[in-house]
Amino acid sequence: MLVLHQSDELKIIALQNELCLLFHGKAGVFKKYPLWVELPENLSAKEIAGVHFDNIFINENGVFLSVLIKTESEIEISGFLQLILFKNKEKITETLKKEFQLDCRIFRVALGHFENNRYWLTDSLWKKLKK
Repeated sequence: MLVLHQSDELKIIALQNELCLLFHGKAGVFKKYPLWVELPENLSAKEIAGVHFDNIFINENGVFLSVLIKTESEIEISGFLQLILFKNKEKITETLKKEFQLDCRIFRVALGHFENNRYWLTDSLWKKLKK
């Protein structure tokens, strides 16, 4: 899992709050936690050369934020981070015209565990990218 630094996570939480207000009254919305990005199992923190969030998109399951992870060997890995869950997805008929971009310089890579509505990290390693 890619876990954001607290300062970047707060920016994404502010975006979550804004999106919840946008959809308030139109569908049952819930914030998605934890805000971790799944990584390929064989990708280590040492290999990551860049993390960029942009392109908010919506589908029947909720609101997502695209993430592009660049490796030292110039491979680009596309992923997403779910921000909002929809309870009444059939009531969502609009498109989303909100822009958001974030380049992350400090993050950690860890193993994420989920069990009985609990989540925790193990084998955590911080990484700070050069500008």
